[in-house]
Amino acid sequence: MTPALLAPGRRRTFAGLAALSALEAVMLAACASGAQTAVAALSAGRTAEGPLLWLGAAAAGAALAVWGRAAAAEAFGMAYANEVRESLAGHAIAEARGGKRPRIGAVTARMAGDMPALKHWVSLGLSDGAAAVAAAFAGAAALLGAAPQ
Repeated sequence: MTPALLAPGRRRTFAGLAALSALEAVMLAACASGAQTAVAALSAGRTAEGPLLWLGAAAAGAALAVWGRAAAAEAFGMAYANEVRESLAGHAIAEARGGKRPRIGAVTARMAGDMPALKHWVSLGLSDGAAAVAAAFAGAAALLGAAPQ
C-alpha cells in the first residue's frame, strides 16, 4: 500500500513548506514595490537610498525563503521516499516469511533506482505547487490592492 503524502509525520514539514512559499511570494512582491519606488525616485531626480535598501532587504529575504523552501521540500521528499522504501522492504520480507520464494535482488534493484526519482518528484512537485498557489494568492491580493476604487 502506498503511504499517504500528507501523513501525520509530514504535515508539519508541508505546513513549513507552504509558509515559506507564502513568505517567498511576499518578499518578491516587496522586491517589486522597492524597485518601482526606486525607479520613480530616480526618474524624479531624487535619491533612492531608502527604496534601494528596501529592495536589497526584500531580495535577501526572498533568497532565504527560496533556500528554506528547497530544504523543506528535500526533507519532505526524503521522508516520503523512506516510508515507501520501508513499505516495500516490509512487503518483500513478509513474502519471504510466508513461504514464497522472494525476489529480493529484483526488489532491491528496483528500490535503489526508483526511490531517488520518487523523492525528486515529490520534492519538486509539492514545492513548486505550494509556491504556485502562494504566488497566485499574493498576485491576486496585489492586483486587488492596486485596483482603482
